[in-house]
Amino acid sequence: MVGYTALMQADERLARDRRDRYMSARQQTLRATIDSDKTPGREFVDRGRAALSADEVARATEAGSRLTIRQAVDLARTPETTAA
Repeated sequence: MVGYTALMQADERLARDRRDRYMSARQQTLRATIDSDKTPGREFVDRGRAALSADEVARATEAGSRLTIRQAVDLARTPETTAA
């Protein structure tokens, strides 16, 4: 029974590692898409940056880079899109 338990733990560890690699790759792909110059809405980002000082842009960029994808999407929603 001990050998079986060790095998199950190893399989679980491999599955978690595989999932973590997959999620990391997805996030990197999404970040590359979001950071692309071809991103829809880029003009709004550029206008926002133009309205802020360099320090404010740096702080906002740092804060934004710490957001999860879900948090970023939630922030992007307008009240009209959340009301159902």
